[in-house]
This record gives sequence, C-alpha cells and structure tokens, in this order.
Amino acid sequence: MKRRFPMTIMFLFAIWGGISVFVGKTKVHDFDNLLRNKLLLIVGAFAIILGLGSLIFHHTQKIKRKARFWQYSYVTLIALAVTTFIGLGGGVRGERSLPTIFGGTVIGAHDGLVYVFTSQAEKNLFMDEPSRYADPTKAVLELPREFETDFNRFEASQLREEIHLKHTALQLKGQPIPPMISPVSNQQVAYKKEFKISLQQLYEGILVPCGSTMFAMLAFYMCSAAYRAFRMRNLHAGVLLVAAFIVMLGQIPLATAFIPGLHELRQWILDVPNLASKRGIMIGVGLGASATSFKIILGIERAWLGGGE
Repeated sequence: MKRRFPMTIMFLFAIWGGISVFVGKTKVHDFDNLLRNKLLLIVGAFAIILGLGSLIFHHTQKIKRKARFWQYSYVTLIALAVTTFIGLGGGVRGERSLPTIFGGTVIGAHDGLVYVFTSQAEKNLFMDEPSRYADPTKAVLELPREFETDFNRFEASQLREEIHLKHTALQLKGQPIPPMISPVSNQQVAYKKEFKISLQQLYEGILVPCGSTMFAMLAFYMCSAAYRAFRMRNLHAGVLLVAAFIVMLGQIPLATAFIPGLHELRQWILDVPNLASKRGIMIGVGLGASATSFKIILGIERAWLGGGE
C-alpha cells in the first residue's frame, strides 16, 4: 500500500495532464488551472517546509560533529534566520507587522498625485478621508503615467525608490520638487532619511558580489578546460577549435572592425550549424524524457519511490 497509493496518484495525474492538453473543453482547462495554480502551491509549501527542515537538520548535525568547514554552517543558519525574519515580518515591501523599513519621509498617493505628511497619523487620516484633504496645489508631484493604473502595488518604500528621496526634497529624474507641505496640517514637511534592511538589499549587497566572485574564479577553470579541449588531436577537434576561435573573435568589436565579414560568419556559425546541433540534442532530450515518463507512469521505473521493488 505504501507504494501502490503514490503510484496510483501519480498515474491519475499523469493521465489527466495529457487529457488537459489534447481536450479543448473550457471546463477541463479550468480544472487543470485549478490543479496547477492552487494544488501545486500547496504541494510547494510542504516542499519548502521539508527543505527548511532538512537544511536545519543537516547544518545542526554538522556543527555537533564538528565536520569539515562546520563554521560556515553558522553563517547559513544565521542568514536563514535573518532572511526569514525579513520575509515573514516585513514582507517584500518591508512595512508589515514587524517592519524592516524604519523612518523616512511619510509618503502617500491619491488620484495620481503624491503627498507628504509630517507623521504616519496624518497619512492615515488623509487615507481615511482623501476627498476632504486632497489638494492638487499641495501635491509634491504627479505620478508618472506608467504608475497610474497600477499604483496599488507600490507602497511608500517602492515609491521612495522610484522618485528618489535626496537631500531635503523629492526629485524625479533629477528635477527638484517645491517645498513639501502636508495637506492635513498645512505644515512644512522635513526630509527624513529612512533605514531599511530588505531582501533586495541583501541580494544586491551579498549574493550578487558572491556570485560575481564565484564566476570570476570559474573563468580560470573554463580557460583551462578550453585549452585542454581545443587541442587539435584530430579533424573533429580542429573544426571545434576553428569554430570556437571565430565565435570568440567575433565578440570583440575591434576585431570585427578590422576583419570584414567576421561578424556575419560568427552569426552564421551560431544560427546554422550550432542551432542544428542544439535542435538535435533537444530532440534527443525530449525523446529520453518521454521514455522515462512512460516508464514512471507504467510503474517500470520506481526509483522515485526510494529504490527497490
């Protein structure tokens, strides 16, 4: 029963996946969308929980055993805790129940106009009765046209990023904005710099530099592998060497400027022989994937159940 039940579920959903593609009925497509957009999200949520549990268990065990490079497990667990706090507490916009964006000039918008306020209480009062306090003469700027129909996606933090709070005034594309006046209290609003720890900041400040460093290191290994692979031992290796040399040389603007037809030859190599070989590989991959899928559906391949018969 432990194997028959998951195999039965897999068989039914696999057959349904084929039916939903070839049957053009609206109800069939609606049910298929329900399965893909709702049930898959639920399965994905459980997969995330299992993945987090596995990650925590692996690194805690590594720390207990003092395995090789166990110190880096602390870095992983701390990063997991910090990003979880930011994601669950502050959310993507950083302004949920446990905010990760603090301070900053209070900004709100109504009817395509942006206003600033002396406090969050003033903004809440304005948002409760915008028709009473809205005054186009006190708006700091008019929202760009591309934001007008989709502004509800942009909380104050996103709006700050778009219009750039600089020095003591709002700026849009380098143009200074007149002095900021609150439409609620008619007081002049002073600029306040915000402090934030967002997922995007962590990504751009940590992951992007780490990724750049990793690929910079891999470049040396790629050069070494290319040197070993491109040695002309036979005709096939010679053709590969010449084609690779032409493609790489065609990437250099100085070379294409002095060698007429180099860019066109490079593009022909990419568009004709290279594309033909890629299509052949993709056809082979597709046939292999189809064969493996049929073996799984028919119960011939059972490795996904944990191996064994």
